[in-house]
Amino acid sequence: METTGIGNNSNISESSFNGLMGKTGSSELGEEDFLNLLVTQLTHQDPLEPLGNTEFIAQLSQFSSIEQLRGIKQLLEYNQLYLASINNSQAVNLIGKSVLVSEDALVVNDGSASPIKYDLSDDASEVTITIYDENGKVIKTKTFSGLNKGNHFYQWDGKDSDGNSVSDGKYSFEILAKDIDGNSVETERYSQIKVEGIVFKDGVVYLKNGNEEFALMNVKEIYEKEPPVPAEETQTAQSNLYRYINRL
Repeated sequence: METTGIGNNSNISESSFNGLMGKTGSSELGEEDFLNLLVTQLTHQDPLEPLGNTEFIAQLSQFSSIEQLRGIKQLLEYNQLYLASINNSQAVNLIGKSVLVSEDALVVNDGSASPIKYDLSDDASEVTITIYDENGKVIKTKTFSGLNKGNHFYQWDGKDSDGNSVSDGKYSFEILAKDIDGNSVETERYSQIKVEGIVFKDGVVYLKNGNEEFALMNVKEIYEKEPPVPAEETQTAQSNLYRYINRL
């Protein structure tokens, strides 16, 4: 017996597929489209070589897997939007508060520089803090001697090495610490800023201080009120005590 208009029994006819795709106007098929194609395939199958149960079940299983993956994708997209909305609402609550940001950057706003906090992993015989402008030029270098392991602050006065006040803006800083044997001491560095506004860019939240921005993801600590920063002389006094103890 001769049959006509029949392709391979495992494939949907090209004309039927193109017709359905033209109706949907999309490159993706939904559940109803799949069922229509399946019925079309069964209608045009070769009666001498009908679609086997195994192949039929395999096609249904494949469609079921695709639907499950689509459901998972939609759920992940929803969760991402939900988490983003939570982060955005929490970020707004930071306005007016002080935060510690894990960045090698500080802000000079109205002539006042944001404090620097750093954490020494071990006692350091010498700590050098270097401040750079946006072009990488050295603005000021400050060296402390004999600092103990733990947290320390440095409040830059916003002036360069010649005593001139610098322009408002964002500056970078570097901290190099060495122990009594000249070995490097690991140092974690932070900048303390007051949050004046929030900016949303490409799904990322940024905190504003003056005209400068810091990523919310880099915030390590949050303060309801701006914490007091020890004066530079306090660190010097600690350094003198450290040197005195080491001479004993």
